[in-house]
Amino acid sequence: MLASAIGCFAFLALFASRRGPFPSAARGRVHLHLDGLLQIARIGIPASVTMLARPLSTFFLLKVVTSFGTSALAGFGIVLRAFSLNFIPFSGLNAAVATLVGQRLGATDLDEARRVVRRGFLIAMVLSAGFCALYSVYAERLIAIFDPDPDVIRVGIPFLLIIAIGQLFTGPTMPLAAAMN
Repeated sequence: MLASAIGCFAFLALFASRRGPFPSAARGRVHLHLDGLLQIARIGIPASVTMLARPLSTFFLLKVVTSFGTSALAGFGIVLRAFSLNFIPFSGLNAAVATLVGQRLGATDLDEARRVVRRGFLIAMVLSAGFCALYSVYAERLIAIFDPDPDVIRVGIPFLLIIAIGQLFTGPTMPLAAAMN
């Protein structure tokens, strides 16, 4: 967050200076309009609150997990890292669905937009099933890669299996949500 703030201020300083890399013609065209800023805030504030849901829920879940000891905490961390691998293909799929649906809606081709959403949903189902199978079959081995401690493996396996089953239901909804963007 600090790096983002520094980058933002550096950009503003370069833009405001006459020596910056931006053409001087662009400087004269920049005007702030209060109604535009208010519209951005009306859209951005709810989106920001939504983005806070995941880290806050993880924080509270972490608080609960730590009450079960260090093995549970280690297993939890390992499973979350393994689960984060899911977000790589899903992020690409979501970006593609959002872009293609936007293009189709812009061209007023509702049938093709529906087809894009359907295909995205099916691809997400296949991805979810693949991750579920991977995590179910190789749960012990995946956890042991990160920590061979039997206690960590013992507490990590059920959590990974819960995540794997949950993936079957949450994964396919991701491109549906992306289509709504």
